[in-house]
Amino acid sequence: MAVFRTEYRLDVFMKRIVLLVGGVETLAYFSIQMGNEWKRMGYKVFYFDLEDEMNSAKKLRRFIKPGETVLVTFNFEGLEKEAGVYREGIGYVWDEYAVPCYNIAVDHPYYYHERLADLPKKYYHISIDRLHEAYFKHFYPEFTHRGFLPLAGSKLELTGDAGRKDGNTEDVMNIWYNPLPDQA
Repeated sequence: MAVFRTEYRLDVFMKRIVLLVGGVETLAYFSIQMGNEWKRMGYKVFYFDLEDEMNSAKKLRRFIKPGETVLVTFNFEGLEKEAGVYREGIGYVWDEYAVPCYNIAVDHPYYYHERLADLPKKYYHISIDRLHEAYFKHFYPEFTHRGFLPLAGSKLELTGDAGRKDGNTEDVMNIWYNPLPDQA
């Protein structure tokens, strides 16, 4: 049975999760993979499309239920004053509906100094590197830090004989080692 530290759990009342796609391809991949798992667990998931912000914004407002919705994003996507989630003079839709915003910072925090200047009230920072975490805590103590989230991967899906001559279907992956020229 998995044991989760409280700081990593989504609030028990949060039943709806907003994720972003259409921006950086790898971040969209992360979002889709997490979204698929959360759907499997019974959460409702909405994908805000950064390539179709205004149409997504209309759907987002219908999806959000105050007190039940959370934003989970990577590298500040959805927190950069994008047209569909931010209006000058009004602010973020996340503040309007009191949506907690969990940002998983994949890159080092010093890349985001300007973005940290104007964030939603319920902004929570998650680091994927222990040194990033220490840097963030030291230089940005005013933000709520939600700790360290170790990197993970996707399960390798093998089908058929997976390249084996003996017909065995065990999860096997061949790895070859080629020494560098100066080590040969």
